[in-house]
Amino acid sequence: MIFCDPSISINDMVKVDIRTNKIVSHHSFEAGAVVFIYSGSNQGRVGVIKRMEVQTDGKTFIYLEDSNGKLFSVLMTKAIVIGNGVELLISLDEQQESASVQDE
Repeated sequence: MIFCDPSISINDMVKVDIRTNKIVSHHSFEAGAVVFIYSGSNQGRVGVIKRMEVQTDGKTFIYLEDSNGKLFSVLMTKAIVIGNGVELLISLDEQQESASVQDE
């Protein structure tokens, strides 16, 4: 699959300015990225990718650390990148345990 920017790969998160239809920023699905788990037994958790491991059957497991320092792992297909260590593309409300898109 070819994207408009060769540095963007499948599973990366892309932020698009709807008015201009241009890519404002993107975050790669790689070690150091912050991800939100949207499916499975860890649904709702947020963590930083520590490492990724491709299994012999082709599935990719990601190993993460949450904000409490607890380690967990999930399939790559159950996670979505929400930022990196510097910038998050969504805001997280710890009291409500929900995520919302930032308006700009």
